Amino acid sequence: MRNLFSFVIKLALLVTLGVWLADQPGTARIVWHDYVIETPTAVLVLCTLAAGFVFYLLFRFWHLIRNGPELWRLGRKLRKMQQGQECLTQGLVAIAAVMRPKPVVLR
Repeated sequence: MRNLFSFVIKLALLVTLGVWLADQPGTARIVWHDYVIETPTAVLVLCTLAAGFVFYLLFRFWHLIRNGPELWRLGRKLRKMQQGQECLTQGLVAIAAVMRPKPVVLR
């Protein structure tokens, strides 16, 4: 429930930011050598955010390629350790059930 509420709040903020940005008049003009790019400010901001997101995805993909096998190996080792601890716990519970102390009767 908390995650849903957080998602709705973030989505509302993004929509509000988008509407505000779309309502702001203005153009951006980029001159580079003989090229001139004129675009509305909202489009420039959107393109900048999209380029940042693409670079982020490329970085994450590179990280996965570089560290993926090691992360997979560590995850497998952790799962094996948890499985071993569960087996040990079950064994100790079984021993405790068999070795239950007999009640002492006082006369």
